[in-house]
Amino acid sequence: MVLTGHSNAEAASRIAGSPPGLTGAGRTLWNFEALLRQTFGPHYQGCLRPLSRYTESFTKDSWCGTHPMAEKMGYSFTFANPSGTAFHLVNRTFPVGAFGNYPQLVRVGTDYVACDPAGRTYLISFGDVFGLSANLACAKPNG
Repeated sequence: MVLTGHSNAEAASRIAGSPPGLTGAGRTLWNFEALLRQTFGPHYQGCLRPLSRYTESFTKDSWCGTHPMAEKMGYSFTFANPSGTAFHLVNRTFPVGAFGNYPQLVRVGTDYVACDPAGRTYLISFGDVFGLSANLACAKPNG
């Protein structure tokens, strides 16, 4: 797994319009939260569904309302009104462990989150760290 450098994320966030002064992690989080709002609408509350050891998915609010707490987690947005994103959704598959042992691929609905226009890097969270917003990164799959 290769984590992307700050210069790529910084250039992408300037295009997307994240606020100036954010750290690399802040730009990643801004772009992700803006993608969630763009995909599910401005009033989306956040519903995270762990799918496997290697993948977790953000789903529509209605799914959270109809499933037991053991199958879902809420997500609290860090930014009040994130908009404009360099991230986009991609429908593809990855082999198990393509990003290593601990990283979990982040999906929105059934699609993965690509961090760059060419779809070479994807949004991951580190499964061994508590709190999704504190551990997001963009990474290339192994191989």
